Amino acid sequence: MGDNGANPIEWKFARHGKFDAQKGGVANYAFNLNVDTFVREVVQNINDQRLSADNPAKASFILEDVSGPNLKSLLKLIGWREGLEDHIRGVASGNSHQKESALRALNAVEGGKVRVLTVIDANTNGLTGGETTKNGNFAMLCRHELMTDAESKAVRGGSFGIGKSVLWAFSSASIVLFNSIPKSNPTSTKAGKRAEGDSPEERFIGRAYLPTHDVQIDRSVFTYKQDGWFGHSVIEDGDSGTVSVRADDAARHVEKSTLSRVGLGSGTSILIPFFENPIENEEQSIDELAQEIRSSIGKWFWPALSEGALVASVIAKQGARESVYEANVPEWASYFLRARNSIEVSGQLKDEIVSGYRIAQIPVPERVTAEKHKKFDGSIKLGLSKLNDDEFDRLEKLDVANSIAFVRGAMMVVQYYKSLPNSLPNFVGVLGVGRSLGNSENDLRAEQFFIDAEPPAHDKWILTAKLKSHYKGASGALESFRTVLVDTTKSLLGISSVSGEKVPRELAKLLSGRKLGRERNERAESFHTSVKTIKWISDDQILVEGRLKRMKGEKSWSAKVGVVLNNETGSRIDLDHNLDGVDVEPKEVIKSLLSEKTDSSLSESWSPGVRILAPEGVTEVDFVLKASTKRLGSETAKRSRANLVVSFNPKVGGTNE
Repeated sequence: MGDNGANPIEWKFARHGKFDAQKGGVANYAFNLNVDTFVREVVQNINDQRLSADNPAKASFILEDVSGPNLKSLLKLIGWREGLEDHIRGVASGNSHQKESALRALNAVEGGKVRVLTVIDANTNGLTGGETTKNGNFAMLCRHELMTDAESKAVRGGSFGIGKSVLWAFSSASIVLFNSIPKSNPTSTKAGKRAEGDSPEERFIGRAYLPTHDVQIDRSVFTYKQDGWFGHSVIEDGDSGTVSVRADDAARHVEKSTLSRVGLGSGTSILIPFFENPIENEEQSIDELAQEIRSSIGKWFWPALSEGALVASVIAKQGARESVYEANVPEWASYFLRARNSIEVSGQLKDEIVSGYRIAQIPVPERVTAEKHKKFDGSIKLGLSKLNDDEFDRLEKLDVANSIAFVRGAMMVVQYYKSLPNSLPNFVGVLGVGRSLGNSENDLRAEQFFIDAEPPAHDKWILTAKLKSHYKGASGALESFRTVLVDTTKSLLGISSVSGEKVPRELAKLLSGRKLGRERNERAESFHTSVKTIKWISDDQILVEGRLKRMKGEKSWSAKVGVVLNNETGSRIDLDHNLDGVDVEPKEVIKSLLSEKTDSSLSESWSPGVRILAPEGVTEVDFVLKASTKRLGSETAKRSRANLVVSFNPKVGGTNE
């Protein structure tokens, strides 16, 4: 087991007392358990620990289905026979929410194949700090719960201490092993062949987050607490516990495994045995999962990748075969970079200037807790880039078209923000705040405001409990930020118009023959929608006049036409409306009312609409449609914008009709 004979490396769980509370395990803290969440949390933590601005943090994800002799070595590495198996069986025989996942771990061992993910970082700080101190990377990651490092002077990506729970949530056995070379430990004895001049001390420990569980030992049954550690047992000042394994003992234990840090320098390697997506029932192949992880890194960390702050790759190992997937800046991110790296403009973006940025001021409220400061005006940088039809089509498939990427100092995309007016032309944008703009005192203070505005998943800026308690007038400041964002976006891009009426973003798609909310099918035929009028003709009635045209071919075809309402921010509102009437020309066109309020062709709820059937030879159909609202009153209706939706089908009787 790599021990020194006197102090073995073993698993230790504390006995559960009669009056101790039953606990359910770390998965209770997890959130939105998908690959994106896992990647965002892991890579953000690596970025936070970068040693200097001069060298990139390095991240490698190694995926492998371990079997045969390698499985035997893995089980030895994780201490399966040194107590862990008994505790996993205890969980599997209980009734907690982790029962089924524990059974999967046991079945994997019995079936002779265990999936493992190892995350290796370099040019990072590693697990610094004491074994039981309140602060330090080691204590924050491997020991404490729901805590962050109060002594960290850098403004970091996270602030909750909850996100690390995804590591254990993605292990069906809920165990994670760590091996690190801390930056603060520069010298020690050598173990194995290392890079020249590199002889730091390695530090190994395993951690389990299980629910309260029973374990049978001989003929007796004992109840154990959920926390378990895999390391050296110690007694200090009358207290017993487990501490990390150091130096040669650590190096011997992890040698020839993916946890070994020979030649890697300071940083941390994290091994997650029994790796699985806890909410995905369908098992992915190693290569499929590797490509999904690579895509996720590109989607959320292209700012860090493009600036050279991060280098990342994913390795899929299948026996002797090894496939390496480099996580580069995705090609589609070039449109966002075009916006981010654009020139400053004072007016509206014209056709000859497709990209530009503007600096705007937002209020940062008074901070009333630690590091107090008065209210001040902070800066945001909004870069926007107009898209042509091909660019829009490409980004629409990825669900990032017509969005603004929110970025702060962590160089991660916090959110692709879409709550913007529908009347804008097709675009993408990048919003920089806080440390992404600089390191002035006000930049750092603005950074902290937006950190406090993030929920545990760090995927949006909202009014959190932390924001409310740390700032005076936080709600108003956040609302002002959104107002400035929308106003600046509108000022840069302008508003499209037809016959004096505002035309929603979806209409721009229709004018190019695209179906709302769906990927355009590749086909020989193409269609076009032209709109003469969309307007309110009374307090509760909408008039739409337009033309549907088949641009290629003369065979029979069909279309669905309907109306939805959007409020001024572009969000859909719950207004029921009836279809009062539809007139079509020429007369040989057949029309029939659609009573269903949801339609798979349009991927959304909409008002009752009309299905139009054009016989062979008819390539143009003129229509006049009237719809009336029935709820929430005339003022709400008049402030809302009508939006025409159309779904074309080149073949009558096809599956998309």
